[in-house]
Order: sequence, then C-alpha cells, then structure tokens
Amino acid sequence: MNIRHAAFFLTSLILSTTSFAYKSEVGHDQLEQKLGSAMPTGAGIKVTQVEAPDGNDNYAPNTGSSEFSGKTFNLMSGPSGTSSHANGVAGLFYGNTNSMAPGVTVIDSYSAGNWVGDGFLRVGGIFSSDPRVEDSRVQNHSWVASASTQTAAIEATRRLDFAINRDGFVSVAGLNNGSGSVVPDLLGHAYNSITVGVSSGNHSRNGTRFDEAGRLKPDIVAPLSNTSSATPVVASAAAMLLEVADNDAGLANARHNPQVTKSILMAGATKEQFPSWGRTSEEPIDPVFGSGQLNVYNSHRILTGGEHGASLSTLVPSHSGWDFVNTQSSDLFYFFDFEQALETFTANLTWHRLISPTVTNDFANGTATLAEIHLTFYEADGFTVGNEVQTSISGIDNLQHIFVNTLSAGRYALGINVVSDAAGGTDYGLAWDAVVIPEPRFAALLFAVAAGLLLIRRKRAIAVSS
Repeated sequence: MNIRHAAFFLTSLILSTTSFAYKSEVGHDQLEQKLGSAMPTGAGIKVTQVEAPDGNDNYAPNTGSSEFSGKTFNLMSGPSGTSSHANGVAGLFYGNTNSMAPGVTVIDSYSAGNWVGDGFLRVGGIFSSDPRVEDSRVQNHSWVASASTQTAAIEATRRLDFAINRDGFVSVAGLNNGSGSVVPDLLGHAYNSITVGVSSGNHSRNGTRFDEAGRLKPDIVAPLSNTSSATPVVASAAAMLLEVADNDAGLANARHNPQVTKSILMAGATKEQFPSWGRTSEEPIDPVFGSGQLNVYNSHRILTGGEHGASLSTLVPSHSGWDFVNTQSSDLFYFFDFEQALETFTANLTWHRLISPTVTNDFANGTATLAEIHLTFYEADGFTVGNEVQTSISGIDNLQHIFVNTLSAGRYALGINVVSDAAGGTDYGLAWDAVVIPEPRFAALLFAVAAGLLLIRRKRAIAVSS
C-alpha cells in the first residue's frame, strides 16, 4: 500500500503469472479464425495506463522490453523505473505477444496519486478547476483506493464521470480481489466507467456504498486469476472495437460515445459459465458476475451488425446491432422478426450520469443528474407490442439488461421508456444480440417436438379405442 495523495490510500491490485489461454475463453481465437488478416489489434488507438507506484515510486512498465518494441510511452508523472505490476498489466493491455490489442502504439503512463491530483482528476480544493482533457481513447485502472473522507470519494468519482462524458473515452477499472472485500471507493463507484471482476467471482461484493448505495458491480468479468489481469483484458477488447469503428464510416457513433462500447461489451458477454447467473427486473445484472464473461467474438458481431434506429413502421434489419440516440424523443421501439428459434436474446442499455459542478468547481457538492430509463422486451403483432417477455426497471443504475433463453420464432420488440430525464435529454447506447439455435440442435428440437406430438396422438388413439 502506498500513500500518494493526501485524500487516498492507493493500492496496486494483485497480479500473478497468468496463463494466456484466456484468449480462447473470451472469443478472441474464434474471431481471429473468422477474420484472419483483418483481425483488429487496437491499431491507431491511444491509451492511458494508471498505476499505483511501487515502494520505489516506479509506476511504468519496462519500456525497453521487446514486448513493447515499437511503442511510444509518455511518462506523465515524471521519470520512472520499472514497476513489475505495471509491466504485467501492460503486457495484457497492449503487449506485442500477450495482449489482444498489440496494435496499440502510444501510451500515456501515470502514477495514480498524480493522476488523482493535478495530473488529471484534480481532486481537492487547491485546484478549483475541471479535470484535464483526455485525448486517449481507453483508460486502464488496475488499482484501487480508499478515501480518507466520503466527500473526497464522491468528488473523485464525480470528476471521473464528468471527464468520461465530456471527453468520450472508455474507462475500465478493476474491483478489489477477494469475495469478502467491499466495492472500492475509487474507482468502483463510478457510473460511467466499466467495472471489471473475475470469472471465479473472487472480487468485491454487495454493491456500491455511497452516491446511491446498492448499485450492482461488476459490469463484466474476465477469466483471469485476479482483477489486475482481468481489467486490461477488457480494456484491450475496447481498443479492438474502437479500431473497427474508426475504420468504418457507418460505425461513427461508436467511436467517441463510451455508452455504446460499454453496451456492446455487456451485450456480448456470455452466461453459460455461471449456472447460478441470474437477474430480476429491478436488479438487471447478476450481483457477482455482472453481465457475464467478456466475449469479443460476440461483441464484434454486435458492432459490425451496425447502428439501427427505432421505428414504429420498419423492422430492425440486423439480429445483432446497436443504436446511439438522445432521449428527447418519446418512448421508442425496435421491432424484430426472428424466423428461427433463438438460443439466447440479450440486450443492454447504458447511459451516463451527468455532472454539473458548482461555480467554484466543487464537484462533491455540485449537481449529479441520472435519468431513469426502462428497457422491456415484448411479444409483438405487426408494429403493436403485446405481452411482456422480460423487463429491466432498475431505478438506481445507469444500465438495464435483458437476457432470455430459448425464445420461439416470431415478432418481438424492445421498448425504451423514459421515466425521468435530464434537461436536453440523455444520450444512450443500446446493443442487442440474437443467437439462433445451431442447426443440428434446432433439427433435434424439431424432432423432439414432433415425437412428442406423435406420442400424444398415439395416447389419444389408445384412449379412444379402449
């Protein structure tokens, strides 16, 4: 543990030797097999890595290592030797052999205390100014901090939410390790960040404790042994998606709107690894595993499925896709025709908490505005919604999540209901993914149904003849 800011105790998360077989578990190898030389690598995406310093005040990776050859490091917090923790995180985030985003070549490196202070967030009354502007596209935070006061924790969290919304970068932050640990003051309480846990469930539990207690964390998990390792894997996935968006004019709204990236990652997450995974209408994600395990194959399919708007007269043409829109419109509906039975249908809705500091740049006592937006999945007849299949109506989270198993073929609709809103509306990112039952299983299902009908008829015939 290192004290590097007057208001916070900053701690590096555990980072142990990791098997890099994780790539096959998160859909990377499947996507690479499909795309070949067109595989995204995070090329052209600038990133930021923030690290709690070690006992010698080192916060940077080994910039001279062959694992980082061809990369430019900007040491934003002054000169630094090699931090073994930073080195391990960097290898998973943008390393040439161990990362899913080896194409990342420009990295801003910060010591966490400096980043919290004048380097970026500018927490504390001595600065009286907004956070500095971020020109990186993805921030990674494999560290946690406990605050000396709740006011300091609230200020830091609101400053990060403000910066994410203002600058349009994706922030990825790890929970603490250990199922008995609480959600850390920094940065696990942020609304607009992506909070990461591990697939074993050995991470912080029991929801947020301030600035609206009870919000569920994490948002997503990854199959690594500790949160320091899982976090940069999710961050590297975000860099991959941003590269794809940058190179397709039709995906422009996925470039600088982190609500979209967050929803695409969460809608692509898989649940089959977790037999106990569950949600309710008011708790939209699982309290331990969030939306599920990262899967870049699914998220790439959702992103490249394209942006499609709501309509009361036109079907959504893609069974996997997304939308980015402002809530100034009235309630919105997205209608789908599924010609085959679905193995799963997933949808995720995400929007930002909006922060307005006081005139003296007091973020802790400024205004925090959170819209309440509900997401409902319906049966439909034509362009009229019918019976409700599943709903997500949390009144405290800035996300809603739908997950349905084994859905029959037919027409359905996703409905967006704005219960309360910010002045001028709220931008949201919606992502969905419909997975058709594979052909052999679909044929087997039809056979089973036919056999069942035949058995019923046979029983009826026997009953009549007797």
